[in-house]
Amino acid sequence: MRGTEEEQVSIGIDRGGSKIALGVVNNKGEVLSFHKMPTGADRGPDAIIEDIIGCVNECLGIDRSDASILLGIAMAGQIDSDKGVVRCCPNLPGWEEVPIRKRLEDALGLRVAVANDVQMIAVAEWRFGAGRGCRNLLSVFVGSGIGSGAIVENRLLKGHGGCAAEIGHTHYQPDGRSCRCGANGCLEAYAGGLGIARRAREIVAADPEMGAHLSEIAGSIEEIDAKSVGEAYTAGDRLAGKLVDETAAIRGVRLASAVNLLNPQRLILGGGVIFGIPDLVGKIGVHIRNRALMAASGELEVVRCHLGEGSGIIGFACLAQQTCGHAPPEK
Repeated sequence: MRGTEEEQVSIGIDRGGSKIALGVVNNKGEVLSFHKMPTGADRGPDAIIEDIIGCVNECLGIDRSDASILLGIAMAGQIDSDKGVVRCCPNLPGWEEVPIRKRLEDALGLRVAVANDVQMIAVAEWRFGAGRGCRNLLSVFVGSGIGSGAIVENRLLKGHGGCAAEIGHTHYQPDGRSCRCGANGCLEAYAGGLGIARRAREIVAADPEMGAHLSEIAGSIEEIDAKSVGEAYTAGDRLAGKLVDETAAIRGVRLASAVNLLNPQRLILGGGVIFGIPDLVGKIGVHIRNRALMAASGELEVVRCHLGEGSGIIGFACLAQQTCGHAPPEK
């Protein structure tokens, strides 16, 4: 585990809703080892932090005397990376004002950097994936919710409190559907994975005949989720096709505004919903170009992410190296 000046080794941790993924990464973006363990999102921060500590100590056999080892961790939600505090995680109960960096540093004796998960995926894609060669890019990942991160002039856009580029919580409909962040009308409530499932269940409940195929794939109306919508779409289901087209239009509206605001060279799309319905990439691109300013979108490339499951871990390791004074070589 000891790094050298030529190859700084870091640990990246991806804390998701259902798992903790941990990897050892070098400054070339290569994942040297990878570990994953399930964890319950409803167990609260104390139990999850203990899981992280145990995962680092037991799975990797960390030598705490090695001062060169760096740890990068990120979670979905609003993260103050300068202070190392989780401000709020709408999808993880109990994660409010949690000083996770201090707790991990005290327990592990390692230097720790903390950030938002999709911001770190943006960093990874920029350095080693679909964003290589870009000075300005926007990365949007769609899972149960919608997360995003932006690189502006070769720097991660963080904002004053570390939560810049939260596109999922821009408003799509004033006073619209309730969102897990506590507001109403957020883009995430309509076009995130949970939002897609909610819209699908409402349509099927109102017209069971039209939704019969989708219900059959899911098992019941109550079990319809974004994955089953994707499966039905692939099978040529008419209702699923309508849902996918509407979802592309909804996202295209908000992403066109983001393109006008940030003028990225490349828009990178990823996450479970995109992986399950890859046609969304092209459909969203069409809506963006129909709505955004030509000056902002004329040379825009809308692409799917290149890195796989380890993308967040690679980004977290990059963050740790940069934060602790061992940044990877400049592009």
